[in-house]
Amino acid sequence: YPKTTDLKKKILKNLKFLKYIRLINIYKLNKDSFKYFDEIVVSGHIGLIKPDKDSYEYVLRKYNLNPKDCILIDDQEVNAQGAKKCGIQTILLKKWNYKDLRLKLKMQGAL
Repeated sequence: YPKTTDLKKKILKNLKFLKYIRLINIYKLNKDSFKYFDEIVVSGHIGLIKPDKDSYEYVLRKYNLNPKDCILIDDQEVNAQGAKKCGIQTILLKKWNYKDLRLKLKMQGAL
């Protein structure tokens, strides 16, 4: 993996279109909430939803990403299974345990 500062950080978020508009308004009011991400892909905007394999393939194609260089962090096992079908490594975030997440990212060489 590249250095942490060189990582491309994308979000694939399941949201209906009206909630997507709310997300844009939140972004406009508080850009700091999103400063760690280069791009946000919203399912309601692209017409695909996790864990559908097509949603992950959309992000991989759109940003020219190699699935072997990607890690999905999600709190839903079903979404992790969908990403694995595309060759994406996954980390299941349990109970929002960020200490464990950091450890798993280090173990995978991403930090």
